[in-house]
Amino acid sequence: MTWEKEKKFQEKGDVYFYFRVDKRDIAKFHRRASVLLQRGNLYEDTRTGPPPLINFMFIPPTLLSPPVSWGGYYLSFYIYFSLFILLGSLLLFLGFKDWGEDKAFALSIFYLINPISLTTIIQDESVIAFIIILIIFLLIKGKEKLGALTIGLGSVTKVWSGFFIPAQLFDRNINFKKRIYNLVITVSVIGVLFLFFYLIWGPKVFWFLKFYSGTHSKFHPRDVSIWKNLVSIPVSIPLPSSST
Repeated sequence: MTWEKEKKFQEKGDVYFYFRVDKRDIAKFHRRASVLLQRGNLYEDTRTGPPPLINFMFIPPTLLSPPVSWGGYYLSFYIYFSLFILLGSLLLFLGFKDWGEDKAFALSIFYLINPISLTTIIQDESVIAFIIILIIFLLIKGKEKLGALTIGLGSVTKVWSGFFIPAQLFDRNINFKKRIYNLVITVSVIGVLFLFFYLIWGPKVFWFLKFYSGTHSKFHPRDVSIWKNLVSIPVSIPLPSSST
């Protein structure tokens, strides 16, 4: 991985730390958690793009931040996100070991050491990946109700878990009535949580819809919106030359 001297702290002299270049979001995560701990307005006191629940998951590394001379909250967030990668690897092994322990072990190790997982120690993607793996684990183990509950919680954490919502209707391992029941659980969890956050912070809790669609006038998340990425891809369509 590429590392460079990026941040200088002032504490009893100049202390230098080395972190990944693209670790800017960690400061945002710390700021959002600090606002929550101070009982501030998450959508007024700081820029917040994702759904509200993910920001509560930044509280543990914020509270457990070591002294600046040891790395500060950057270090605690690195360790925190790394733990989710370890937990995700463990769930993969437990979820797929019935298909063969050797294959399940290889899958978990690959998830643990592949470059994509390693780069997520600077981002909250490790948390999102863990939630998705947890959903799959619960569904594999036949815990449909817990899976439906986790899908609801995951959707209010980051929208990617929401892709499992319609998938519940196609689970052939249970009858259609139970599928509808599980779907109701998921939708109810999402509705109750968003109503709660709406009563606290107002309509800005739904700003993530514009954030992920890339339609916000002041901020266009190129790396977040699939539409912005598609637009940025140069595509050349050769046209047949007309014969004379």
